[in-house]
Amino acid sequence: MFMWGIAGTVTGQDVRSVQRIKSVEPFERAEKVSIQQDLDQNLWITTPLKVIRYNSAEMQIYNRFKGVPKELGQELLTTYTDSFDHIWLAGEKGLAVYNLQQDAFDFVSNSTGKIYKMFEDDRKQLWIAAENGIFKLDISSKEKDFSLSRFISENTMASSIVSYGNLIAVAGPNGVITINLESGKFDKKDLGYYQNLEITTVLALDDKLVIGTKDHGLYTSDFQFSKINRVYTLPYAASQAEITSLQKFGDQVIVATNGAGIVRLGKDMDLISGPSPAYPENIYTTYLDMQNLLWMVSNKGLFLQNFTTFGVKRLVHNPSKYSSLADDFVTALVKDSNGNIWVGSGEGLSIWNSANESWRHIKNLNFEKTFKAPDNVTNLASVNEHVWVATSNDGVYKVNINTLLRAHYSIDALYKTPIKSAQSLFVDSKENVWIGGDDGFLTEILANSQIKTFPIKNVMAMAELGPKDLIVATKSRIHSLNPYSGRITDLTKLNAGGELTYYDINDLEITNKGIGLIATDGEGLLLYDFDSETYEKLNKDKGLPSNNVVAVKWTNNDEYWISTDKGLAFYDDATKNLKVFTELNGLTSTELTTGFSELEDGSYVLGSVKGLNVFKPRSMLAQSEFKPDLKLQNLEVASKDNKKKEFSLAGKNDIELSNRDNFRISFKGISNLNPQDLQYSWKLQGFDDEWSEPSSVKTVNYASLPAGSYDFMVKSRLGDAAWSDPKTLKIDVQEAGATISSVYLFMGIGIIAMILIFAVVFIKRSRSAERAARAELRNKLKKEFGKPIENAVQSLNKISETASEEQTEDLQRYAARFDELFQQILNFNYEESVYEISRIDMHQHIPALLGEIEPLFENKSLEISLNDQWGENVFYYNREYLDKILFSLVSSSACYFHKSGKVIVNLIETSVGDLKLQITDNGLGIPPSHLRILEKKTAPPKSRKFRNDNGLNFILQARELIQQSGGSFNFESEKNEGSTFTAILKNRKQDYRKVPERAAKVLMAQKQKTNPKTVFPAELTNFSESKILIIENDKETKELLMRNIGKYCQIYQASTAEEGIEKAGMIFPDIIISATVLPDMNAFQLTKMLKRNIGLNHISIFMVADEDVTFAQEQLEGLSEVIRKPIDINLMLTRITEILKWQRNIRNSYVRSHIEDIPGEYRSESDERFIANLADNIIQNIKNETYTVHDLSASVGISSNTLFMKLKSLVDLSPQDFMEFTRLNYARELMEKGEFNIMEIAYKSGFSSPKLFYSSFKKFFGYTPAGTVEKPD
Repeated sequence: MFMWGIAGTVTGQDVRSVQRIKSVEPFERAEKVSIQQDLDQNLWITTPLKVIRYNSAEMQIYNRFKGVPKELGQELLTTYTDSFDHIWLAGEKGLAVYNLQQDAFDFVSNSTGKIYKMFEDDRKQLWIAAENGIFKLDISSKEKDFSLSRFISENTMASSIVSYGNLIAVAGPNGVITINLESGKFDKKDLGYYQNLEITTVLALDDKLVIGTKDHGLYTSDFQFSKINRVYTLPYAASQAEITSLQKFGDQVIVATNGAGIVRLGKDMDLISGPSPAYPENIYTTYLDMQNLLWMVSNKGLFLQNFTTFGVKRLVHNPSKYSSLADDFVTALVKDSNGNIWVGSGEGLSIWNSANESWRHIKNLNFEKTFKAPDNVTNLASVNEHVWVATSNDGVYKVNINTLLRAHYSIDALYKTPIKSAQSLFVDSKENVWIGGDDGFLTEILANSQIKTFPIKNVMAMAELGPKDLIVATKSRIHSLNPYSGRITDLTKLNAGGELTYYDINDLEITNKGIGLIATDGEGLLLYDFDSETYEKLNKDKGLPSNNVVAVKWTNNDEYWISTDKGLAFYDDATKNLKVFTELNGLTSTELTTGFSELEDGSYVLGSVKGLNVFKPRSMLAQSEFKPDLKLQNLEVASKDNKKKEFSLAGKNDIELSNRDNFRISFKGISNLNPQDLQYSWKLQGFDDEWSEPSSVKTVNYASLPAGSYDFMVKSRLGDAAWSDPKTLKIDVQEAGATISSVYLFMGIGIIAMILIFAVVFIKRSRSAERAARAELRNKLKKEFGKPIENAVQSLNKISETASEEQTEDLQRYAARFDELFQQILNFNYEESVYEISRIDMHQHIPALLGEIEPLFENKSLEISLNDQWGENVFYYNREYLDKILFSLVSSSACYFHKSGKVIVNLIETSVGDLKLQITDNGLGIPPSHLRILEKKTAPPKSRKFRNDNGLNFILQARELIQQSGGSFNFESEKNEGSTFTAILKNRKQDYRKVPERAAKVLMAQKQKTNPKTVFPAELTNFSESKILIIENDKETKELLMRNIGKYCQIYQASTAEEGIEKAGMIFPDIIISATVLPDMNAFQLTKMLKRNIGLNHISIFMVADEDVTFAQEQLEGLSEVIRKPIDINLMLTRITEILKWQRNIRNSYVRSHIEDIPGEYRSESDERFIANLADNIIQNIKNETYTVHDLSASVGISSNTLFMKLKSLVDLSPQDFMEFTRLNYARELMEKGEFNIMEIAYKSGFSSPKLFYSSFKKFFGYTPAGTVEKPD
């Protein structure tokens, strides 16, 4: 019987959560249910009437009518699985064992009578406490009764059997009996004062026994039961409840109770966690399986929790508690000489004292400057009583670990070094400190404080091969440096670009055997032998979870711990074995961010994007990997005559087929934890070159394979965990001989292919020719008419100077529009201009408009009336748009009448002066077919026409016009009651007087008008986080700008264009203010260089120029503002404020435009193309689960850091959020098509699970998607 509903945790949900197994119904008599698990991960659930064999793929039931011998009696009691994988079934009248071939239980013996408990000792003997005494049998025996024999002849009502040393203890409500396995003697223990304890369960630890009772709480005892003590650390609620089960998990004890759920204690009985509402209150039995999954039986059903995760201690930010990690995003960590852990995070620097669990925090290390943002700590290093702290924006600090006094090393600090943006730190064997960074040469600070530099930039990692050989890694190269002579040698075999395609190096270690461990982004871990100059790759092909390795830690046993951006790995170089650990193993996140630090007790500390992980290496290695059990299921073959045959692949290793056969292979993985996260990948060796992309698909099809031998291989994994070992099926394809029909088939395919190739080439050439023609025409138009148009604009401006005040405004508006239209002609497009905004008298215009269309209504006997509630203000809007909107909405109302009726037009002025246009009718209402189209947020393609649906077409036209102009639209409709359309149209008064940027520049070249007295823009105080870069070599001007702008924004300065470009690439300013002439180039050359730089071409550029200097229009291309000397400070600050507000509005509009389905805004066409290109790359790789931010940044030719800063500036999204949002928009398109359900849409849009899709959708859109998108019939 196959199951269709299995509960499980998904990515994005807490992996420690308790889940109910929905496919197993709640138990009627849960107190009599027992559970066991066999070696194939099948769970055996015994109830009084049946036995259930359960796994994530199927469920089988055994009872008196199927598979259970009647000799066991009416009631089934318990099952037990031994080390030989026997499944023993106890009943009220005897014992049975499972027969795999017969898929049924075979009766063994009834001599035991009613069985209470079973237990296997270390000698492969099964002990049975039963009604007729204590029995034992040999599980390896070939006898039918497994050599069953009686050991004690008295009724033993045991509730628990445990083994320790040479003893076995049988405990129950009637007391305790111990059996010596060597002598065979037994001893009935006298418990003295505790004689009446009703023992329910016993657990043996290394140094004591733990005893659970029915209503007296929890006790500990020595192995002789002579020293029994009550455990008082057990919470009161648990001490009053029945203790039903005890399980050992590492150094912890899991206490299950009937009344208080689960309690966790340490090995010394200290309380770890008390009763929690996450667990069912009434738990009757538990089972901790080989993967540390805790199964729990409750009256509400079967529950499961992944206890493996408790092997990792999580340190995360707690907003309500100062003494916690300051921020979950960890960037660096190191242990100081006092044993404390120093942590760099998104909130600066934190120090963790692991002994007393206390924290200290330092947001900024700089005493002299005040920064709004915390220090961005990039690296940490410890030397004696100091910790060195590298930051990305303020150099390096040397901090005393006892006093926290610090020394500052930077380009502008007391201790001068050439590095302000530090990325790497290294302490050599002589305790010299090495600093590498983005903006300066490699720096050595000797133990005597002497500072030396070496001509290597962009240093990312360092390691010492010998006293005279420092290995230095940059982003794409590795060098050997002699610190004494300064000689630098390239290790050319390790350079990126040839056989190696990495794009960054994150860590570098050298083992005591001289093997370099190089952690790269793109190539995984490189193991380089410095003697033989050869390397080996450890990457995804060899089992790593990712090719992006963050850090590596090696031990003296040639064992490597490897952190990646998709999980933790352990590699044994001697055995070549590799294990992978993910969130399923307790990690806070698979996206790890730091190297490893070691605590005094041997635990490792590891950082991630969601906090710190603390774990003991050996305990982690003792965990079982979450590898699914993979099985080949069926082979379905369709031959040439279309006959289909299906074969079971169970137990088969090879098959034979014909080259005419089409066939399908099905397979399945079994994982009791998160079965919905199972992924598969397959490869037909000899036919496929690569493994298929991981997916949830469990079948694969092949057709008409060429004759030959093939190996079909399939593997499975759970989320990002390790892959299972591949299952292999050998396929021998025999030649069947060609036929005439097959020849014709291939000829036909060839002809069709040639036609398609011709069509594609023809279309491409046609499009290329069209683009070339348009470019040639544009150049000719500009050459012939460009100067005359500019002269005409200037002449209109001169005329306006002598005209009346009212005429002046109109002439300037016409001049601006004239120039703007010419630019649009050159670019073959037409856009609405702000100069088409008109002053509209609503009291005159609307009645006149309705009067023009009134005759149309008379034909249908329709009455149209106007309810004018507009005030006395003038309405500013595009007159043509307003007329079209009103006409379309009124016409749509008319379309939904048979004959006669009434249409009311309401004009309402809102509180902010906008127009609320409302059209109400009492017609038939909008048909359901039209409603379905209107309720979609995205408009149908413009090429699609709705035949005989004039009303719908009118509504769609009006909605599009309203949304294009920034308004909003909604409607209501009831069958046979009528419809109401409501449009909110923005009053465009502010736009009415706006001057276009290019026209302003043309007029500026003719005349500089005296500015009226300006005032300080108060809004500038809201932009204190904004960055302004001033490139000016005139000291007086520079000080003036820095003094006045620096009060309100973050100021950076440079004296040359080259320095300015370098700093812009580091800080990514919002605005650059440049002098007209700089020592190395002028402002126009600087602007061109910035606009050609894809990482910086979005930055707004101001130029400071003398009052009487004029510039050609071509020179002003790319500039946002020209500030004239003498500088009007308030005017300049106003311009800065306007640009910053404009940038912020555009930034905030991106997500909103997609949510509200309105046109997006961009700073420029190049920014729009950039964003569109990014989105296209994400969609093209939407099925590539390994596609990361690094891949995205590489696709556009910039670094991931540059991409982060640029996206934050343009759309206020990090690259990770942008990828997530793009996938969501793609998912919305799939939802609009209505072809897939939500689960399919989640996977098709690149999400690893539906729950992650749901949470992501809600994060951006504020609501969750509909439960199911129905598939069409």
